[in-house]
Amino acid sequence: MESNPHKFTGGIAPVPSGFFRRNRERLLTMLKGTAKFESNGLIFLSGPHYLRRYDDDATERIIFEPFFYYLFGITEDVDTYGVIEIATGKAIVFARPPEPGEELGRRFRTLDEFKAAYEIDDAWHTIDLAKYFDSKGAKDSYTIYLNGGISPVSSLPTLTPQETFKAVLEGRKVNLNDLYMYGREVRVFKSLEEVQILRDAIKIANFAHRAVWRMSVAGTSEKQLSDYFSSVNRIYNSDVPYPNIFCAGKNGAYLHYEPSPNVLFENGQLCLNDSGGKVHGYNSDITRTFPINGKFSQKQREIYDLVLLSQTKSLELTKPGILWGKSKDLSKIVIADGLHKLKLLQGNLDNDALKLKLGGYFMPHGLGHYIGLYVHDLPGIEAQPDPDPRPKPRPDRILEKGMVITVEPGIYFIDSLLERGYNDKEYGQYFNRAVIEEYKKEVGGVRIEDMYLITADGYEDLSRDLIKTADAIEEFMRR
Repeated sequence: MESNPHKFTGGIAPVPSGFFRRNRERLLTMLKGTAKFESNGLIFLSGPHYLRRYDDDATERIIFEPFFYYLFGITEDVDTYGVIEIATGKAIVFARPPEPGEELGRRFRTLDEFKAAYEIDDAWHTIDLAKYFDSKGAKDSYTIYLNGGISPVSSLPTLTPQETFKAVLEGRKVNLNDLYMYGREVRVFKSLEEVQILRDAIKIANFAHRAVWRMSVAGTSEKQLSDYFSSVNRIYNSDVPYPNIFCAGKNGAYLHYEPSPNVLFENGQLCLNDSGGKVHGYNSDITRTFPINGKFSQKQREIYDLVLLSQTKSLELTKPGILWGKSKDLSKIVIADGLHKLKLLQGNLDNDALKLKLGGYFMPHGLGHYIGLYVHDLPGIEAQPDPDPRPKPRPDRILEKGMVITVEPGIYFIDSLLERGYNDKEYGQYFNRAVIEEYKKEVGGVRIEDMYLITADGYEDLSRDLIKTADAIEEFMRR
């Protein structure tokens, strides 16, 4: 923990010089190692764009494209596109010139300003894109690779320049499918520089979590705590990577709950806070569950300690060479065993398959996900086949050095899911409804989430500076 928990220290380091050039080198090294990509091919990508309101001419916000940012470092210059020459590694930005008078409303960089501001080799206007492509040879003499694909997390298509430059690309050899998988794979493994940026994003988030603990009292609203968390982030040059999850009491049972200004914390309730920070485009994602009055009740502590035990045990299988799914299965088995000891489950839990099924009623999600430029960062190309067709950010693959993942077990008392369990003809006998309902009065949900770097022989807990034992949280909140 920082020496002074009431003051943020250390600052945020700038992006290292050469960072984006080195990212391009990593990608090209991977592409040159496969026969899928022609040595004289070109990578053609879309950059930031505006998200607009459907009935207004005001811009909502700028959306930067993470893969484009990873390679070019551009987050705010909308209507920009990038080309990377596979053979030479040369990076060129193409920028749309302003229409007459358009520069009065927003800034348009000159081509020389683009070259000075970013780690690129050249800059052209988009009106000269066809001229550039023609300079690389006949239309059928090389392939243009677009970042086309369907996200395994959102099931939405990626952003490509295919439609915007349909006329320019017509008649040229275009490959829409192969680049996306390799662009995902290269980002699964973080460089030391990326890890350092993640450390800064975590450091600010940890500080914001502690700041919320210090001001948490009965009578404050979910949204008040959420807004305070966001303001602490932004004061220290960190953004909010996803809508904060602040849950009072029973609302902790909703996995992606949105905080309300009309829900006030009551004395004795738990607060589940799933929130992070965003620095230089990289995200942190950390969850703590704490008592709003600074003191866990006995039942709250029992569930909290069981979730922490589940995380601790699953980490014993979090290391290179281990199939990630084994960690997930173990976390649910630990939860089922613990709930059995607390009498919430009953009968003879005589095999792991039964425990997995029962544990799933209380932890209806995976153990974690990749994290980086996306909160739920994208899985790479080495994922093992999964019979479950639903989108997911965590394929069952072997853990390897350089991955950064979250580990976030939880126990939730979800009315609809429990009713399904109570009435299940095969498994209903194992649910001790009376005891479960008593715990549900005091616990909506408990989740503990941290970020881990997979190392050569295990893992490093990147968010370890944020305390998480029940005793430590209570002691902190007594100050």
